[in-house]
Amino acid sequence: MFDGVSLEMVKWKQALEQLGHEVLIVAGEDPTGKAQILPELSLH
Repeated sequence: MFDGVSLEMVKWKQALEQLGHEVLIVAGEDPTGKAQILPELSLH
């Protein structure tokens, strides 16, 4: 399930990668295992 922010992030990530940028995702938690985890960003 995606929320509006997640969907918008996916669009920006794809657009930036198509322009040749490397995009790193950071998060407080990530059940998908695709993000760099920074516990300080977690809401829990």
